[in-house]
Amino acid sequence: MYSVPFARTHRRESPARGARRVGRFILYKFKTGCQWWFLPVKQFFSALVLRWLMVYYHFNQWRKDGVWTELWVSVLRPYKS
Repeated sequence: MYSVPFARTHRRESPARGARRVGRFILYKFKTGCQWWFLPVKQFFSALVLRWLMVYYHFNQWRKDGVWTELWVSVLRPYKS
């Protein structure tokens, strides 16, 4: 299992749950190639206060902290010859 830094998305959510939700949207963006402002956050989580700006903010923070590089390297490590 790969870890992503904790990110709160809602005051009542646990940090790990919020990070999973944000991570899921970032992976959705990578998979579909849609623009940040077209992320369907209301479609998936209508009761949650989650906006595309928050998803982009956490993506950018994790990028600056090197989380995506570490994740990529850890995924590819088993296939390194």
